[in-house]
Amino acid sequence: MPESVIVVFDEAYDTFVDVDDYPDSLTYLRKKKKVIILKTLSKAYGLAGLRLGYAIAECEFASYMERIRQPFNVNMLAQAGGLAALDDEEFLKKTRRLVLEGKDFIYQELSKMAIGFVPSVANFVWSMQQG
Repeated sequence: MPESVIVVFDEAYDTFVDVDDYPDSLTYLRKKKKVIILKTLSKAYGLAGLRLGYAIAECEFASYMERIRQPFNVNMLAQAGGLAALDDEEFLKKTRRLVLEGKDFIYQELSKMAIGFVPSVANFVWSMQQG
């Protein structure tokens, strides 16, 4: 990438990744590349209603984001819920297992019905009826 480009990794679904070739975005950050990594607690952590997430970035980029954020954009209750969710490893493991098992089930059923689909590393499947 040109030096002037900032790459943003949207890792909303990274918790559900079950492939070996998924890029490790933190590697780029550690190499001092111009990257911003976005994470969410809405998917695997069960906090969709709170619209809670975070960014990982160099201090310079974080300060730019801080300048343009809306005041009071995350309330204290959402923050407390987010911290508790990050500590609840059992819930995360269960959610991940259920999603991956469910996705495998859907793949099998779509295949039985001869419905094409695009395999996904997220918590959803894109299918299409051919013909």
